[in-house]
Amino acid sequence: IKARLRRWHADQYLAIRDEALRAAVDSRLEFVFVHYPVPHTPFIFNRETGLMRTTSGGSYADNLALTDRTLKELRLALQGAGLWERTTLIVTSDHWYRRPGWEKLYPPIVPPTIGRPDHRVPLILRLPGQREPFADPRPINSAAAYGLALAILEGRLETPAQLEGVIAGLPAWMRLY
Repeated sequence: IKARLRRWHADQYLAIRDEALRAAVDSRLEFVFVHYPVPHTPFIFNRETGLMRTTSGGSYADNLALTDRTLKELRLALQGAGLWERTTLIVTSDHWYRRPGWEKLYPPIVPPTIGRPDHRVPLILRLPGQREPFADPRPINSAAAYGLALAILEGRLETPAQLEGVIAGLPAWMRLY
């Protein structure tokens, strides 16, 4: 049954990836939201072979490598369609990177991530035409992705210089901790 679950998960991932790539390069669309099921379990990728796996084994790091490959495919597709320079990309996740053995370190209900440097949820924002990285080491609530997306759609966030002001204007529950 586990092999069947892995196959189903791999098929779902591939279908989502293919549809996301089609949507991303469709110049008629102005907003595309994609939720990939990786790097979550089951572990469906073998980073050594670069192929999907339905057998047991694998690790979170394997699925994380698949996530990295997925973002590369998305960027290459956007570049190939001539859309990369005018595309905004927001990447986040639903939890922090879980190191091997993390479940042994915490009680059954994992404590809140607020203020814990090892529990940071990634939030990557790439604006159209942006060539230089902008990094802010302060933690940000991942719910801010919602507020940032609204600011982008409303035309209030077009450059990294506007980011600080947009974040300051977010409701308190979305802002920096």
